[in-house]
Amino acid sequence: MHIKFNQKTALLWLLFWMFFSIGCQSSSPQQFETVETALEHAQKHNRRVMVYFTAQWCETCHHLEAKFKRPEIQKLLSKDNIVFIDGTEMTEAIEKKMAHYKVDTFPALILMTSKGQETARLEDDVSIEELTSFLKRE
Repeated sequence: MHIKFNQKTALLWLLFWMFFSIGCQSSSPQQFETVETALEHAQKHNRRVMVYFTAQWCETCHHLEAKFKRPEIQKLLSKDNIVFIDGTEMTEAIEKKMAHYKVDTFPALILMTSKGQETARLEDDVSIEELTSFLKRE
């Protein structure tokens, strides 16, 4: 997958990683540009993969990202390899990725084992309890 970088995308990436880096103590989530490289790393380092579909114009995504700042969420995210898929500008590549993972809304979070098996999925706005439960799944 190839994502076109522009100022909006760069800013969104920066904000995304600020959300994920605040409060992490022992380890942090690892960021990858593709699911394939995230899975390869996950297999070598006994981590899982979270694919996060978001868009800059998505208000619900901003609500979810605010929850990512919480210390208890940061701790749960520290064991993940994260692939960030920005749908701000819907390209053919983004549409194909969304179709492949059967995603039709933003935000969408998909947890996978290091072998690529989906173990959990969240879509739309969720409570902190739902997000915590989601991230505690193996």
